[in-house]
Order: sequence, then C-alpha cells, then structure tokens
Amino acid sequence: MSRSTFLQKVLEPPAYGWSTKNGEFYAPTVREIMSHWFSRMNIFESRKNWLPITGWVWNLALAPFTVMFFCTTSRGRASPSGSFIRSSVSAP
Repeated sequence: MSRSTFLQKVLEPPAYGWSTKNGEFYAPTVREIMSHWFSRMNIFESRKNWLPITGWVWNLALAPFTVMFFCTTSRGRASPSGSFIRSSVSAP
C-alpha cells in the first residue's frame, strides 16, 4: 500500500473541506474550525472521540507540573537537605 493511499484512508477530511469547487485552497473561519474541533471532542457522539479527549485531559492535567518544573529549575537547585541553593556562587 502506498503512503498516499494510507494517509487518505487514515485521515478523515474536515467538514469544511480542503479546497473550493474550483480546486483553490480554502481557509476556514475561526468559527468553522472551533465548530469542527468541538464536534471531534464530543465523547457522546462516537467512541472514536475518546482518544483525542483523553489526550487533551492528560495535557491539561500535567501542564501545572510542567510549569512548576521549569519555574523551580530556572532559579536554582535544591540540596539533599531540602534547602534551596542559588546557582550563582558568592565570594566568601
């Protein structure tokens, strides 16, 4: 099976389409994109919609820990005793 046939079978075209009837590229409005996104996130419509919604839930659930990790590691590091050590070394 060729790659393009595989992608055509796997990728479902969006409700607003890829191009106009003349074959020109169609840029959807924000309202069309959001409407399509919310229809894909509707878990009551189809069991296929559970995969994208679980992906979003995991991303949103882990986002605070990611922010906390980058905010705490950019200021310094923690010592084994639990006290906070600055990255810059001061002269005695």
